[in-house]
Amino acid sequence: MINGKLYMMGGGWDRLNLLDVSQPVGFALAIGVLIPWSALYRDHRLRIALEDEDGVQLTELRAAMNIGAPAEVTIGQSFRAMFALNVGWKLPGPGTYRVVAGVDDGDEKRVALHVALAQPPR
Repeated sequence: MINGKLYMMGGGWDRLNLLDVSQPVGFALAIGVLIPWSALYRDHRLRIALEDEDGVQLTELRAAMNIGAPAEVTIGQSFRAMFALNVGWKLPGPGTYRVVAGVDDGDEKRVALHVALAQPPR
């Protein structure tokens, strides 16, 4: 991130073709959290989890955050906190998974990730 902006190349994919599911898969996650004015300068908990297609949690990351406002703020304005994470998750096999993110046990957002076995090159 540069000056609070997240730059991505090749973002937005939702399918992985893997030759070997026994190895951890490395990829990056980009998460934006909108913090309302009334919740600034308070401690918040960010939760990111990986679930299988049955909703069983496979792994989880947790982080604490406290978002403030710059001096030139407009009263009542919300702020977006951006996070970029590199993860290495081991997947049990082909199938559909979900990355789940939420703050303070509130609403969660889910994004599907479809994994298939790739054919080895000939």
